Amino acid sequence: MSETIVQPTVQDELRSRALADTSVAPDISLRRMGHIAWKTIPFMRPMAKHIVFILVVGFLIGIIYAFALTLATDLFSNKVLVGEKIQPVQALVLGLDESYVTTALPEVTDGEPATSTTMRAGKSIGKRAESGEDDQPLDPEFALDDEQRKTVRNRLFLWFAVGGAFGVVLMTIFRYYGSWVWANVSQFLRVTMIERLEHLSLLFHSDSRAGDAIYRLQEGGQIVNLLSQAIIGPITMAYGLLIALVFVAAFDPLLLLGIACVAIPMIWLTVVFTPRVRRRSVANRVAHSTLTSRLQETFSALKIVKASHAESLVLQKFDKDSNHALDAALYLRFEMVFLSMLVMVIGAGLVIALEFIMVGWVIEGRETLLGAWAAAFIGFTLWNLGAFQAAQGRMEESLGTGYGFVRLWCLIQDMFIALERAFYFLDLEPQVVDPETPIAYPKPIESVSWRDVSFSYDKKSILTGVNLHAEAGTVTAIVGSTGSGKSTMMSLLLRLYDAQGGSIQV
Repeated sequence: MSETIVQPTVQDELRSRALADTSVAPDISLRRMGHIAWKTIPFMRPMAKHIVFILVVGFLIGIIYAFALTLATDLFSNKVLVGEKIQPVQALVLGLDESYVTTALPEVTDGEPATSTTMRAGKSIGKRAESGEDDQPLDPEFALDDEQRKTVRNRLFLWFAVGGAFGVVLMTIFRYYGSWVWANVSQFLRVTMIERLEHLSLLFHSDSRAGDAIYRLQEGGQIVNLLSQAIIGPITMAYGLLIALVFVAAFDPLLLLGIACVAIPMIWLTVVFTPRVRRRSVANRVAHSTLTSRLQETFSALKIVKASHAESLVLQKFDKDSNHALDAALYLRFEMVFLSMLVMVIGAGLVIALEFIMVGWVIEGRETLLGAWAAAFIGFTLWNLGAFQAAQGRMEESLGTGYGFVRLWCLIQDMFIALERAFYFLDLEPQVVDPETPIAYPKPIESVSWRDVSFSYDKKSILTGVNLHAEAGTVTAIVGSTGSGKSTMMSLLLRLYDAQGGSIQV
């Protein structure tokens, strides 16, 4: 006989991690989330090279996109529309000669950028705008003629067309490739879970609904979202946010300060709503697990249902479980949407305030923090239409990323709830295990004996101190009422269960 002794503390921990109690918010701390994420590594390892490749390519795409977008904004707003000459790097990208390039670049002396001719030209534009003399032409030394502006426009649109087509093809291939990687990782997890469930004893399966196991198996598919949302997603968003904040700070540090101030109430609201989202997530998944169990049990017993003419009763129970699952899903979505709405309102208020400030800077022709340092790349040395649009885009991008972080945090809570419920199976140990040095099975069998055997299902005692001896070649009858333990005795003999007390000898 082999005995399995489960310490109460371990059992209590496993039960709490089953996440079946909808009345309390589960304690999925950052440490626990990190532990769950660490447990996914074995399932990612076969696809590790592909995952690293996706991360590196995504990082490079982010840099290229940020640089190209800023370059294109300056070209269209300041060069094509206003008619300013282009910067050297812009000429290199568009394949244009020196006649298109601004004639003077800033020189740095004693660690400070000197006021360049380009900057003086920009200031004259600001002064003309202030005085209402917008119809006066630019100084020819710093302006493109009509043909040159058309050439810049056509080259820019050509780059848009080529870049757009290339981007569509690249992203299509990249997304399909990513889907293939995540699908393989999910497959590894599903097979592992099925293998573990097969090795668990019948004592576990007798106390669990098959539908619950099926739904938890589906929840394991969240490992794909863990990689793309909880790991790669935040890294990508943080990287994009860093780029946006650097650009915002380069225009004026006051913009960065405003964004930092609005982040405080966003974080506070997220902390307040997190327990509510977690509790709703557990309720939603328990409700859908119950609905799956109802479906499985209904179709498994469909012949009995029809023979008993119980279709209406079964339909009534299904309708009740289905509506409960629908309500649970809607309550969860409501918590997420309400939090997102509050964060969005706060961010929108800040955007309006900062845009008002930036318009004032454009009117007065205020110098940007970039000054003359970036004149070789872009012409945002002074606040103008192009600078306003570029700063506005980066500011909205940074606030949009903050909103995205809040929304992603809510999704991650739901995702980790699902993974915790799925990994609960992986951490269960089989109650029937083979000894390290098993004794050879006797052939032929001479007798079987139950000696002071005790057994219970979920604390309900079935057998207590049972003794029985049966010799080969004899007929032994076990008689008793339904539920008295007759089948249990045979299951113990076949070692489908292990006796919780006493021994069974062959």
